[in-house]
Amino acid sequence: MSENDEHYDKYKKFLTTELKGRIDAVYTVETRFAIIMAISNFGSANIKRIGKLLSKNNATIHHHIQWLLDEKQGPPMLEIDSKMTQSRRGIYYSLTAEASRVFGDAPSEALESKMLPKLDEIINQSDDKINQFLIGILMDNPTIKEMRVHESQRLRYNHFLENLMLNNLEHAYQSLKDGKKPVNDKYPFGSISNYDLTLKVSKSRHLFEVMRIMTEFSVSFEKLSEKIKKEMDEDGIPEDERIPLRYHIVGGEIAEFQFK
Repeated sequence: MSENDEHYDKYKKFLTTELKGRIDAVYTVETRFAIIMAISNFGSANIKRIGKLLSKNNATIHHHIQWLLDEKQGPPMLEIDSKMTQSRRGIYYSLTAEASRVFGDAPSEALESKMLPKLDEIINQSDDKINQFLIGILMDNPTIKEMRVHESQRLRYNHFLENLMLNNLEHAYQSLKDGKKPVNDKYPFGSISNYDLTLKVSKSRHLFEVMRIMTEFSVSFEKLSEKIKKEMDEDGIPEDERIPLRYHIVGGEIAEFQFK
């Protein structure tokens, strides 16, 4: 059994029928998924902070958090972060180990030590073998319809955050125009970045070359994140003064594929 097969086998054992049902139920309700992703991306948070991130009222957030905590619905997706709750105002929530494994990002060490070598291995194969590999991935995946639902929710979540960025920028502009001064002189107001990255390709190999570049970027980004976190820890910056940045790139072919 190869390393990849072993990894897949372990994941199948981890993803019990009960856990899969719970995860699917998260994806079926937009706000549930958005709460999970907000905590996954920005760390433990209370209802007020989650509501601000998602532009939802506190009552709505509270309702869905109770469902995510409820053991009667299946394996809980959230738990109370006792450390943050004791040192901050209000109850703070974090992801359970199961939710972190499903919804969290792969650590940079895994991307660097496993993903990059795997992509290199694929890129160095013949075009025919690369095509067969891609077709195999598609044909062995019985959950294409579920994937559509999952990715649709991820896109909606990103839209939540994009609106927040735009609102921040508009609010900063109006405040400065009215002669107001920023409270935080170290980081006076927010920003918005919109990167359009496009290219033309003709082989499946090109897709994997793009994936390799993006994986390298993810590794570099995560290392920079750790460097900045260490710097803030040394400077004693409180958690509620650490301003989250969010970047995301959505990619795919802009083409109509014909099948006979």
